[in-house]
Amino acid sequence: GDFEARMGAGWACLGQKAWDKLDAAVSHFCAAAAARPGDAGARMAAGKALRKLARFYADRDMHEKAADCHRRAVQHYEHAMSSPGPGGIIEPGYWKAVCMLHLGLDWGQVKAFMEGVLGRARPRDRALLDFCGRICDILGSYSTACYYYMESFPGSGLYTDGFHRRIDGARVGSGRAAAARPGAAAAAGAAAGGAGMRTGGAAAEGGGAPPPPPTVYMLDANVVVKCAKDLAEGPGHNAASALVEGIREGYCQIPQAAVDEAYGVVHREMGRDLGALLRDWGAGIVEIKDHRRMDLCMKRAREALMTAWLYSSRAAKDMWRRHKFYGGGKFDGGKPPYTGGPPRGTDVVILATAAHLADGAGGQKPRRVILVTSDADFLVFRDYIREVLSVDVETPDGAAKMLTSAALERERRKEELGRGAGGEGSG
Repeated sequence: GDFEARMGAGWACLGQKAWDKLDAAVSHFCAAAAARPGDAGARMAAGKALRKLARFYADRDMHEKAADCHRRAVQHYEHAMSSPGPGGIIEPGYWKAVCMLHLGLDWGQVKAFMEGVLGRARPRDRALLDFCGRICDILGSYSTACYYYMESFPGSGLYTDGFHRRIDGARVGSGRAAAARPGAAAAAGAAAGGAGMRTGGAAAEGGGAPPPPPTVYMLDANVVVKCAKDLAEGPGHNAASALVEGIREGYCQIPQAAVDEAYGVVHREMGRDLGALLRDWGAGIVEIKDHRRMDLCMKRAREALMTAWLYSSRAAKDMWRRHKFYGGGKFDGGKPPYTGGPPRGTDVVILATAAHLADGAGGQKPRRVILVTSDADFLVFRDYIREVLSVDVETPDGAAKMLTSAALERERRKEELGRGAGGEGSG
């Protein structure tokens, strides 16, 4: 009937990014909830649509409208908590707490509410165990959160088979750094001296093996935005210039997910068309089009971030969460509140794309991949990302120095070859 039609139309609209579609999704789900006030599914859907619309407004500095969406979402989650549903009180309670954090309510009030949800929680499946872990993380109970996460792993479709057996219990919460990856020193040397070498079958000088595939520098969304802003301000921005030169030469590439994330930022803050900028730079855009491979890479990226979270110490998590790090606190200064657990969302897609190239995309040889970012989500946990995925993480300044060093080394080699050729000719 009308309820099913409203729910179907709401889900169809929610999958689109435009404001009018998000607004329509809210209207459809709210109408469905009004038709069946006790239906927890309709309430949860309405809450989700309102949270997405709130984020749309917040990204455009329309904070009053965003707050109104969060207040309305809280009402739907309260109804869902009192309605029979598979999520019980845990899932709607978690999302109500997230909305309360967005609204900036007194921490004591939010803390008491979350502790009450945990006290009444009876998690029966993997998803609910994960929500309990997230709540514990928000509360700062990191060790208890790790217990919930590890309980949720067996049989989970979010990770590859056997992931729970690969977790080293002795390292959970220890902060012990990863052992050096085999061949890491050789890979670092190749990045410094041979990052610019093109792939090809020609043997190296002296009849040796062909050169390794060139290192790929994969630029995160924040780095793309930095390059656009810095170059717009004029010359003298060495890191941005080196990275854009790397794009033009084919050594720096950009994941499609990073393009999507940076597009609106560049348009709002600079009034520029990012697509036109990328075409001018000759940017290589990387996307995993094989759905089966994408699913595998996403699972491995989640494993890397979850492993990093499990193994990191309380001090590392607190530094990432609260302290000034790489240009600012992660969840202060008006930034979105911490919602528990390791990084999720677009970060996973970008890391999965890096893993795709590191493994040897499209039948190519595996190569060294360096994810270039200013995001603490990657930088704080880079040792573990390297251990699990063999993907390195570097700051924009660090990557720019590596690219510049590689370019100078290539010029030096050209000069040596030129002198050698000249000497042979004169003899």
